[in-house]
Amino acid sequence: MKIEVVGDQAVWLPTDVSEADAERLLVDPNYCIQDKEDGIHVLAARTERGVSTRNRKGEPHSVPQGLTQVLMGLPVGSMLDGERLHEGGYVVFDILYWDGRDWREESYANRLGEVYRVCSVMQSTWIRPIASAFSENAKRDFLLDRREQMKEGVIFKDMRAPYRPGRPVEGGTLRRLKFTKRMSVILFRRQGDTKASFDMLAFDGKPLPSLIGTVSAQQFFTDLLPGQARVGEVEYLYGTPNRKLVQPRLVRPNPWREDKSFEECTLDQVIVGGRFASNGSDRR
Repeated sequence: MKIEVVGDQAVWLPTDVSEADAERLLVDPNYCIQDKEDGIHVLAARTERGVSTRNRKGEPHSVPQGLTQVLMGLPVGSMLDGERLHEGGYVVFDILYWDGRDWREESYANRLGEVYRVCSVMQSTWIRPIASAFSENAKRDFLLDRREQMKEGVIFKDMRAPYRPGRPVEGGTLRRLKFTKRMSVILFRRQGDTKASFDMLAFDGKPLPSLIGTVSAQQFFTDLLPGQARVGEVEYLYGTPNRKLVQPRLVRPNPWREDKSFEECTLDQVIVGGRFASNGSDRR
């Protein structure tokens, strides 16, 4: 069975959900809640040629040798969907194929059950299943716990949903609630910079990107040469009405997003808030 995945949206992707809509999903028994892991979305397949690991665009993505060795233990004709953590591990949250069987049309409830079975059988410290909660009380406790831990956010998934690669324009069966505002930006190191900071740039429908502020580069300063640009991830407190980021910082431990292009760094990611929210300016 051929299980190669290609295209610019090879994986099931979430749409953002508001706090109000998240409340509805907490009550809805058809939705579970899960961690939003901080890493790189990776499809891991075991083929007759060996192990194939690809990012969310379907492009080749290298993983640590230890993880590759574990994935070699999968049956040929298997593909897992998960997050490759920056420290090297792999969190599995879905399964597309197992031992030649196509699971994509199965409900997510069935696929998640298979994920837990597979991870239990593999018994490796490199791989673990995604943490989940299902009842309303358990979901509320899960959400509160993740907020207290200062996690990036949570994911709500429709337990009835099949696997559908891509991201809907709005809504959908996979929803993301972010606790901290985060966006992908173009990071540029200026010529002659003496402050160890990067310019942050984003597109707004014009040929050239707009400057939306600067961010301290700290230990990542030498990752760029003077005059060089690269896509990175930043967190920020809120955006101003003229789309400048307040209190931005590079995401740790690794801000670089090799799986995103400059064109994906857009100003519509900026969420206006803080002292500007009271006058009705809390908008994208």
